[in-house]
Amino acid sequence: MSEARGEGLSSYVILAIVVVLVAAAAFFAGKSGAPTETVTMTKVETVRVTETSPPEIVTVTETVTETQAIAAPREKPQTLKDYVREWLGSMLYASSLHATTRGMGYWYEQGFYKIAGIPYEKMGCKECHATCETCHVEEKSPGTYDFSVERAEDMKGNCLKCHGREGFGMKIIQTMIGTDAHFSKNMTCLDCHTSSEIHGLKFKEDGTPFVSYREPGFFETGCEDCHLTGREVPGVGVAPKPSSNIPEHQIHWYTMKNVHCTACHVATVQTCYSCHFDGALQGVPHSRLFTPLVGWVFLVKYNGMVYSANIMSITYEGKDSTFLIWAPFFSHIVVKEGRKCNECHGSPVVKDIMEDRKIVLTWWNETANRLEWLHSSPSKGIIVPVVEGVEYKFTFVKKVDFATGTIAPFKTASYIPSTLPLPELGYATMIAYSKPLSWEELEKLG
Repeated sequence: MSEARGEGLSSYVILAIVVVLVAAAAFFAGKSGAPTETVTMTKVETVRVTETSPPEIVTVTETVTETQAIAAPREKPQTLKDYVREWLGSMLYASSLHATTRGMGYWYEQGFYKIAGIPYEKMGCKECHATCETCHVEEKSPGTYDFSVERAEDMKGNCLKCHGREGFGMKIIQTMIGTDAHFSKNMTCLDCHTSSEIHGLKFKEDGTPFVSYREPGFFETGCEDCHLTGREVPGVGVAPKPSSNIPEHQIHWYTMKNVHCTACHVATVQTCYSCHFDGALQGVPHSRLFTPLVGWVFLVKYNGMVYSANIMSITYEGKDSTFLIWAPFFSHIVVKEGRKCNECHGSPVVKDIMEDRKIVLTWWNETANRLEWLHSSPSKGIIVPVVEGVEYKFTFVKKVDFATGTIAPFKTASYIPSTLPLPELGYATMIAYSKPLSWEELEKLG
């Protein structure tokens, strides 16, 4: 055991020496002060659909050339220790969720890959990663770049450029709801999220990395961190504590502790519905691939509590297939006034599910020639519990014109959420990092 530990320590010592030497080289090279440029040539394999009849899926190899300006030295020269710290941070970040997008890759490989048959490495999704430069490099003057913390803290100019679903949520607040609990007070991502969350630098207790942001234990941030501690947010004030005089708080939080804040205070989830996989293969921009739906909130069991959830669904005309996944989801569209008892207990949706063990959630209106779905006002979206053994029926759509967003009905499919792994199911659906409610739990809503 001691010999093995000695070998391990030797490896760490060698690694530390290499890091110090590389950092030292960078440190002394940086003393010259001359801005430089680097040219990177990378061969990228992408999947495309040909315009032939019938269409074929082909792999295309492209050579991508990138020219990047390297920042001039900062006004305050760094020490060798600072450089070592930066190199170690870069090494860790290279394995983070933000840098690798392995969260998307993991769920793609676990689910839709079984239908598509195209490895994640050959999908365009993997290009949607973030490097240090993506968030932190700022052009100070034409051709001169520098490291910037301020740019990384710019929510609208930085975070929302990639996190489009959250940007969509802000538009919903502005145009459909009017006010919310956080954004309306000019709060930003950094008012809640920690640096390790944002950088994706989180590891499990055994030292292995997380494979998804939704994996239990990844997030350090929760409603409780402010609203149970009375934390003061600079420029906003002290977060109010949940009142024990409100019956819903008294029953579900203070007594039973079985329903999370999101189940009642998330106004709606913003759903990217029926994402067109064929269009993705053709290189169509992501923003034109899906049909946006709002006005509903799904409920699953997550970390032992009833939690808000969403769906992600895919249409693949090339294989005449559809796919759907449920997952816990915090939409960031939070309202002060939560739902009342009758919006969940004994609601028409709950009664329909209990009576028929099935429910229709989306359908095509032939008369109006449009997709319709079960929803209510986005300010108080309708609650749809996800229950094991219940049939959920969806009508999927396809994009007829990506430029105009014109859609047409594709096919209707029913899904039954189950805790079984996808290979054991006879249909294409899965539920991620959560569980459907049991029938006994549904009866408590009846």
